[in-house]
Amino acid sequence: MIITSRPKLALNLYAADTTTIHRAGMTGLWMSLYKLEQKYPNPSQRPGNLTWNLSNTEIAINWQGQDLPVIDWLLKNSFLINKEGLINFVGLQSLNLVNQIHTHKAIHDTFLRHNKFYKKDQERSEIINIQDKNINLNYRALSWYIHQTFAETLCDESGNLIDDYIQIVSWLYPGATVRHAKLEKVTKIEERTEYAL
Repeated sequence: MIITSRPKLALNLYAADTTTIHRAGMTGLWMSLYKLEQKYPNPSQRPGNLTWNLSNTEIAINWQGQDLPVIDWLLKNSFLINKEGLINFVGLQSLNLVNQIHTHKAIHDTFLRHNKFYKKDQERSEIINIQDKNINLNYRALSWYIHQTFAETLCDESGNLIDDYIQIVSWLYPGATVRHAKLEKVTKIEERTEYAL
């Protein structure tokens, strides 16, 4: 999709201030936008006539109007929960059930370790057959996780993207916590809004 004006968000895999986790996030965003374009081929089907341009190294995103509804739509349509209560990314729709469970458990056990970052539904299990052996895979089904509603953190009270740094916490970047409560302003980890996305 071609963007004719300067994009509201522009990300480059090889920007000097990116880390491996930024690049992984950009890859996930690229995959999500690619799949969303198949699902919603016409920009008029998306809030703010949301458009994007994807290349091998860059993502450029543009829209009209207020930022919050657009970012909220993008996140809610990228970070899904399927009918089994498993975390399901729109960019990874082709995963089989075993890989969905493993991905779900990996995200849950790294990014979502604290129970304030998700709402659990119930404990579930799936029996799978591997080389003629039945194996029981247990997992905690979810009804919500924080990535789905992160747009509110990325935007100010007026609904515009924050044009500054925001505080990063462990569910967004594992290990990113305030090291000493008394020194919060000096030890908190911050990130530019577009990289937090």
